Amino acid sequence: MVDLMLKLARACRIFGLALIAVGVLGAIFGAVHMMRALSAAGLSESDKVRIQANGVTEALFDLAFGVILGSVVLAVGWFAGRRARRA
Repeated sequence: MVDLMLKLARACRIFGLALIAVGVLGAIFGAVHMMRALSAAGLSESDKVRIQANGVTEALFDLAFGVILGSVVLAVGWFAGRRARRA
């Protein structure tokens, strides 16, 4: 049982860090997507504002999703590791 908990803790740490990395990459790609859309010709000011708002929203949601889920998974891994070491 201890071995299984240690394996779970390790997997949670790896998966949690991967989730955080995916969130950061999503934020970067959201910003890049917004910049590409803004460089299109013939956009009115209201279109540019709408594109900027949507791009920032996409980037922040991606970042928040990755950080929140990654933190929860990292916490599960931390608790599983502590529990395994105490047993």
